[in-house]
Amino acid sequence: MKKQVIPAILFAMLSLTSSAQDKKSPKVGADKNTQGCIASAGYTYSKLKKDCIRVFEQKIQLYEVAPTATYSSIVAVIFSDDKATVELFIPKEKESVVLKRTGKKGNYIWKNENYSFTGNTKYVLKKGVKVIFKS
Repeated sequence: MKKQVIPAILFAMLSLTSSAQDKKSPKVGADKNTQGCIASAGYTYSKLKKDCIRVFEQKIQLYEVAPTATYSSIVAVIFSDDKATVELFIPKEKESVVLKRTGKKGNYIWKNENYSFTGNTKYVLKKGVKVIFKS
């Protein structure tokens, strides 16, 4: 009888330990945000595309002008189809920033109360009057 009880107790203890560990560590890919994007796979939500994207795969990227860390950050840029708005993925912002176009053709500027973005092939992003990223 003792021979049957001891293995049963050990099995029960291992089962409890295993299920407790499962509850502590999330499953890979289970970190979807409210839009369904999996951050651990590098995805974030794009307001303009209305889909999950990887910012590091975007064609237009700006580079930090004066990095304060041992690495340099990038800003990914996505234009709307008509180029009336631009979406910027700025590292220190909680979510992407969408700027609206103003100005005349050939001299457009996209801006909001904090940021301004200019350029046709070479781009510049300013916060206030300070250039923080450029291509």
